[in-house]
Amino acid sequence: MLRSLVGSEMCIRDSTGTYGRRIVGHLLRDKAVNVCAAGRSLRRLQQLGASLAAPDMATCVLDAGCAKSLRHALESEQPAVVISTAGPFQDESDFLVARSCIAHGVHYMDIADDSRFVTRFGKALDGEARERGVVALTGCSTVPSLTAAVMDAHVDEFDDFEAVHVAISPGNKLPRGSATIDSVLRCCGKPIQQLHGGEYQTVYGWQGIASNAFHGLGRRTVSFIDVPDWWLIPRKFPSLKSFSFGAGVELQWMMYGVWLLSWPVRFGILRDVSAMAPVLRRSSELFKGFGVDDGAMLVRMVGTTPGGMMELTWHMFCGGGDGPQTPCTPAIVLAKKAARGEIRPGARPADGDMDLAAFESEVDGYAFHFHVDRRHIRSPFEMALGENFMGLPVGIQGLLRVRGGEWRGEGGTAWIWSELWGGGSSEVKSPVLLRTFYDPNVGKLWWRWGNGIDAVLSFQDGVLILQQFGVCAVEFRCQATVDGMQADVSRVRVLGIALPRWISPTASGTVEQPTGGAELVVRLKVDAPLVGELVRLRAKLQSTHEALPLEGHGQRSRAVSYTHLTLPTKRIV
Repeated sequence: MLRSLVGSEMCIRDSTGTYGRRIVGHLLRDKAVNVCAAGRSLRRLQQLGASLAAPDMATCVLDAGCAKSLRHALESEQPAVVISTAGPFQDESDFLVARSCIAHGVHYMDIADDSRFVTRFGKALDGEARERGVVALTGCSTVPSLTAAVMDAHVDEFDDFEAVHVAISPGNKLPRGSATIDSVLRCCGKPIQQLHGGEYQTVYGWQGIASNAFHGLGRRTVSFIDVPDWWLIPRKFPSLKSFSFGAGVELQWMMYGVWLLSWPVRFGILRDVSAMAPVLRRSSELFKGFGVDDGAMLVRMVGTTPGGMMELTWHMFCGGGDGPQTPCTPAIVLAKKAARGEIRPGARPADGDMDLAAFESEVDGYAFHFHVDRRHIRSPFEMALGENFMGLPVGIQGLLRVRGGEWRGEGGTAWIWSELWGGGSSEVKSPVLLRTFYDPNVGKLWWRWGNGIDAVLSFQDGVLILQQFGVCAVEFRCQATVDGMQADVSRVRVLGIALPRWISPTASGTVEQPTGGAELVVRLKVDAPLVGELVRLRAKLQSTHEALPLEGHGQRSRAVSYTHLTLPTKRIV
């Protein structure tokens, strides 16, 4: 097996495809690499060589679905590395190409982004690869290789790594193959498990449309799509409480067209819409003249720093039609490293073997631009109280900042509260009453009552707004007191309409930290018109922290405040 990069041969499977031809063209510039282009059609391979001004380029006619053809190609060409670019990978359930490479002592890379393929890859092949001393990596592409490299490069800027949002938006004029469209449509309307606020919830492919600001492009919309990162990234960074991934197309009407297609799948009317890939591809070509050939990607990371909560956003702009080089480059970087013997043997997803600096160096010469934004995040309470916030006791500041936390309760009242809000169980001693966390996808602080009812907290026009279900919004004003903070409900809105005072409930609450004490004392009083006092309660909060290891980054404090409440209720109706 060739271990030195100099003179080593790299065989690129499906060299005439959208990504294969780019990898071949890039590697042909490197005199240290001998390139062998592989594909089913000799005529197309010869045309590729002519288009790349390399008519003498080595070629290999290969049917990757045939074990005999694979064996013959590997034995005759004897490459050091095989890069597989032929999708859709979800159709390759037996890992035939990877197994054949491992059996012949050949390193293997692919650009798969199918969750099922990538997540099963290591378990199926790692033992064989280790035994043969072969590197077999899947997902050597934008996901998960590049996304993981971005996080690895910046995670040490945080004391606590809490939330990540990734968004990708290619330009409409960029080439798109049938396999790419097929892969995208297979997740349309299908359930995806998203980590949100420390818990997994179900979202659906090509739904959850959200607007993102891309550096160099402005605002574009993205939707949830199924990628391996949904489970790989939380596993790699166990302190994360929220992770989201979205992608989209440039033209808005196309985005909403795919969104409409997702609903029949979600409701079980259609099994999937991948059979429409050829039709949609031909249709999309009719509108290729609209839009631009510029694309972009962002990775937004949120966590605690000594200066408070920070949001760090890594931006990548790809101009001049060079966007498709993005999924190709991780495979190129990792293939060179494997040929040099710089990657430990084994079969696994490529979510930790590439350095971000190596990626940026490899795309030097293309129209790529990188930019990093850093900004400290202020919680809605900090914005509402202004300079008075820093005058609050330290314990209250910690409670009201953006950092995520949990409030747990003990006793009968806590159990009743959690049952009412969907999070309780008579078998749980200290049920969770409230979770708080920051979502970088929408840029807002979330409160989750019990285990499933979400509310979004924001600060607008001088008032704090707690919005529930997108239907009901409670506006309240805050002010600093001698020992803490007081909040009073000023207005309740339903569907954006303010309720008249005579039917609107009122509430007033305080949170205080007695001088020299470690506990926080919370008081809440709720009144209803015509009824009078509904609730009057007093709670004591006490925060503790736990430490969790981050894979490859040692020990880190996890910013989870476990708060124990005792609720001696004076009156509950």
